[in-house]
Amino acid sequence: MAWWRYTDLCGLGDLRPYLLLQMAPLVLIPLLQWRRPRRERLAFGAALGLYLLAKFCEVADHAIFDALGFVSGHTLKHLLASAAALPAWQLARRLEKDRRGE
Repeated sequence: MAWWRYTDLCGLGDLRPYLLLQMAPLVLIPLLQWRRPRRERLAFGAALGLYLLAKFCEVADHAIFDALGFVSGHTLKHLLASAAALPAWQLARRLEKDRRGE
């Protein structure tokens, strides 16, 4: 935020650090998951897919509202980004049950 404010005052409004933070999971998650068991890769793949869909809704905010007329892309972005946590949470529950022997 401070970087954006500083560059905005200089007439640039540089959002590259913010974009890097937003896009880093799209690269890092697959890199960190490629050697994990299949069920873990599927859970994180589902989460990543929902995150990508959320990013698409963010970009297409007005077009989505114009097409649907009752919900904006911004709203869908928040719903999908929240839903992206569900596969990871379910995986964590399964792994914990396996660890306890249930």
